[in-house]
Amino acid sequence: MSWESIWINKKVTDEEIKSSLAKLLLTSQELIILQSEQLTLDTVDNHIKIVCGKFKYRGDFPIMLELIFMDLSLIPQDKYGFIGNLCKLLKCNCLVTFPTGSPYHFILIEDYGIYKKVALDADLLDSEEPSDAQLHILKTIKTFVSE
Repeated sequence: MSWESIWINKKVTDEEIKSSLAKLLLTSQELIILQSEQLTLDTVDNHIKIVCGKFKYRGDFPIMLELIFMDLSLIPQDKYGFIGNLCKLLKCNCLVTFPTGSPYHFILIEDYGIYKKVALDADLLDSEEPSDAQLHILKTIKTFVSE
């Protein structure tokens, strides 16, 4: 049901997120709901078009957004272009999961049109305690992989 998980490299306010999403999707902020802690769709009103989960992480990418489109007509055709424009509006860099689904590879989106494949540094992951490795997983990105 989730469209995409997006990690952001800086702290942003709920207002910044809602206004940026509304601007990009040409919709009203009142049609976007932001949820923190636990994402639940059970209590979402019928008029809501987009549910955005906002979760805090430690590391270089402290915010993770999870976008769920209740109105499928709003799903962007160009996923990476949309996220790049979101980066521009929020003045940040974003990470999204790599299309293969590997938990160790991501796409770093710095601005519209600037994408890089990135990978977690396995040596740093191995040096962390298991529970810390999960919490700091995004902090360990250092190896850039070319196509």
